Amino acid sequence: MYREAYLFDRISAGLDFPIPMGNVTTQFIHIDDLARIFESVVHTDKTIGQACNVTHPRIVGWQQLLNIAMDVVKKEVKVVQIDSQNAQVHERQYFPFRNVTYMLDIKKLERDGLHVPQIDLEDGLTRTYKWYRGVKPLVQDVRMDKMDEVLRGV
Repeated sequence: MYREAYLFDRISAGLDFPIPMGNVTTQFIHIDDLARIFESVVHTDKTIGQACNVTHPRIVGWQQLLNIAMDVVKKEVKVVQIDSQNAQVHERQYFPFRNVTYMLDIKKLERDGLHVPQIDLEDGLTRTYKWYRGVKPLVQDVRMDKMDEVLRGV
């Protein structure tokens, strides 16, 4: 999905970065932590037929996410808050994440003795940015077709 690469593409190019207005918060997980969780499931019978939430426990908002990404890239860009209702566009037409709060409780993960995510957002984005610079992936999201329109409207 065009998410982390989108952050890095815009920040690296010095382009203004639109984010939805509001107080939405979410959580992230690094793929290495997710793999360790899957691996830890194999070593216990407690999880047979069970489901649990998997995420890093840290909660962040869009502005925090952008601040961390800018620190990782070592470049600042102008962050523009967009009122999607007034702009009459859906957030996914200019932003790579769903603009809804996702809050997951990982107590069951902990209680069942599974791997608890350790890679925080800064470290995860730093690792991903290193990969991004080496691979230079060409990724896009055709749904994000209102970027220029929302930035012109500000």
